[in-house]
Amino acid sequence: MSAIEIAAKGVIDVVMKKAIDTATKAFEGWKQCQHNAATKAFESWKRCQHMWAAPRNLEALEKRVAELEEKLDSKRPPDVCQACGERQVRLSWSAPGSTKTLIYQAWSCKACGFVETRYVHPIRA
Repeated sequence: MSAIEIAAKGVIDVVMKKAIDTATKAFEGWKQCQHNAATKAFESWKRCQHMWAAPRNLEALEKRVAELEEKLDSKRPPDVCQACGERQVRLSWSAPGSTKTLIYQAWSCKACGFVETRYVHPIRA
């Protein structure tokens, strides 16, 4: 081999090495970019899954609200009984208390018969 061939081979080797390094860096950058894009797409997909699930949750909530509204249908819904837990407690009777500022009330449960007495302050306008 002549000196020119050896020099040319050396230049070709240097250029090839530089081209391979540049291509490797470009490929690594592209790979990172693709990874970031895939990660962002996956995160967007996860957010969309929650939004797609929302109508099912909304329907369940609407059903629960309708059931509660049905239970509380009257103007003055019954209270909850402290003995049995049913919503069947109604005011049985009321009378003035021992002082002018209190009212004595008897509340009874229609489900279990439990009677509760309450002293309440009347609301003044």
